[in-house]
Amino acid sequence: MPIRVALVGAGAHGHSHASAMNYLGTNGMDIKYELVVDENPARAAILAAEFKIPHSGDLGLLSSFSGDGVDICTPTHTHLEIAEICVNLGLPVLIDKPLSQNFHDADFIINTFKNAKVPLQIGYSTRFDPLLSRLKQSISDGVIGIPGLVTINHLQGYSWANGWSAWQQNGQKSGGRIIHFGIHDLDFACWVMESRPISVRTIASKKIDQAIASWTSYSAQIFFESGALALVTGNWDVIPANYWRKTCSVIGSTGSIKYDSADDEISLSSQNTEPVGYLASIINELKHWRECLVGNTEPIVSLEQARMSLALAVAAQNSAENHGATVQIEEILHGSK
Repeated sequence: MPIRVALVGAGAHGHSHASAMNYLGTNGMDIKYELVVDENPARAAILAAEFKIPHSGDLGLLSSFSGDGVDICTPTHTHLEIAEICVNLGLPVLIDKPLSQNFHDADFIINTFKNAKVPLQIGYSTRFDPLLSRLKQSISDGVIGIPGLVTINHLQGYSWANGWSAWQQNGQKSGGRIIHFGIHDLDFACWVMESRPISVRTIASKKIDQAIASWTSYSAQIFFESGALALVTGNWDVIPANYWRKTCSVIGSTGSIKYDSADDEISLSSQNTEPVGYLASIINELKHWRECLVGNTEPIVSLEQARMSLALAVAAQNSAENHGATVQIEEILHGSK
């Protein structure tokens, strides 16, 4: 029998997951969505019609769901409530990053699942990008020796629904731009370095011609226990709105390796008909979750790694709010924010 899971959230990210799950189903993978739930019944109905999934606008319906897991793709500030429902039902969960908009609630969720012995996996789709996964594997294989410097530059146009008023711009709901969006690249830097981050210094700026409270650019310097350094830059205000490009270079003791989404996706797409880029990341993430659900493997993103990445993102955000002051990661790990 196929693995039956529920999808909570029928917005843009939920649609991406539904597209990825549909791809897996049409290619013989024995996992499928059996239910989609969204507080907006009309939105749930649209996604359900497209992918032929039963739907509901009532979150309470999860209490009678007898499937194998729940995929949570809702705004960050709703994660705690939905996660509590799932853990009380003993349902394994895949929950999109960031786990929470603040570190206190994230720790509560992690500890609740640990104590209940219910599997919890945090979705960091960047780790599942086929090309970035190969870059990481090359570093782990010792191709460049010991990594000492990683530089990540992420340029993206603003293309989210509802423009500058989208919930992602509300720090009380999303945690802020660095926590919500920047956490992908901050997590990848930690993953590549395989070392504990010690401190971070961040500067950030806002879109000049918009009266918004959210930053559109940031640059972070991360210092690691190993002595390594990461330089991570993000910008979400590139014109045109559909622009997206990421570059990553890692310098090691015996060599270097680099990634450029513009070049590598072009060369890959000419040789391979399989999905690339963001859709491929979600497909691979759901494949991996399936393997975790049946007990074939452990999550690539451990709860401790997810916790550390969130602590780093919170520290980076705090540093930006304090005009680039250095923030020690331990202050976040042992604090209450």
